[in-house]
Amino acid sequence: MTLTVKTILQGFVAHLGAAITTGERDLASPFEMPVPPQLVAQVEAAMDLAQSSAQQVILLTAHMPARALIGGLVLREAGLTIEGILANFSETTVDPLVTCLRGLKESRLLLVEAPSIPLSKSEGSDVRYLLLSPR
Repeated sequence: MTLTVKTILQGFVAHLGAAITTGERDLASPFEMPVPPQLVAQVEAAMDLAQSSAQQVILLTAHMPARALIGGLVLREAGLTIEGILANFSETTVDPLVTCLRGLKESRLLLVEAPSIPLSKSEGSDVRYLLLSPR
């Protein structure tokens, strides 16, 4: 499955909104998965490359859901936790979250939930593929 960062961010906001509205978290959601810091750092590097390059950047996420990776990146960038957002839903928690979401939403990064994909011979140098590495 191929997902854009914007699509994932919309889901993340909906996930937080549902938790705030109902007072209950969906612990089965990929947004609730713990993500190792080294994976979040790799997603951040892919995001930086996508924002600074004219190339389309495609990150193959292997066996980690793209939603978990982007959710983890947002929380790290905003300096927040889901628990913190829900426990203290105020300007002090929302402002850094909104700033982070705004900065990421236009990313040209695509995330593909697969360990590999077949490459077309017509693919030029305008696409850069990165593989998420668990190490």
